Amino acid sequence: MTKSRFYLYLLVLCFGGLVGFIVSADAQENSKWRGYLIDRLCMKTVKDDPKAEDFIHHHTKSCLLMPACKKSGYTLYTDGNWLMLDEKGNRLAIEVIKASKRESEFLVEVEGRKNKDSIKVFKIREIDQEEGAEKQ
Repeated sequence: MTKSRFYLYLLVLCFGGLVGFIVSADAQENSKWRGYLIDRLCMKTVKDDPKAEDFIHHHTKSCLLMPACKKSGYTLYTDGNWLMLDEKGNRLAIEVIKASKRESEFLVEVEGRKNKDSIKVFKIREIDQEEGAEKQ
């Protein structure tokens, strides 16, 4: 009886710890990043270039919306890293780019969950340079 009770307590303790771990891991995954939208086609041409940021700041709306560039999907360039947007993120990126009055420098804030080098996107919003500087 004592041995079976011990195993029951151990099982409850392990299950409770597992639930706590899952809940805390889930809560920690939601994040926000600020950076620049770039299509993946153009990203491939400048990814390893030490002057990639110069290209990013001059990357145009017309290029971002070209059929081949839209089809390739989008990435967020933030703090020297390239984070790929998921399918929803690509759709939201197109909406933000189309609605923008800017012709270049598409600085945005992306909210979502990071998984290695990609983001499961919940929301994208365009931000101005001052907002971008606050967090970086």
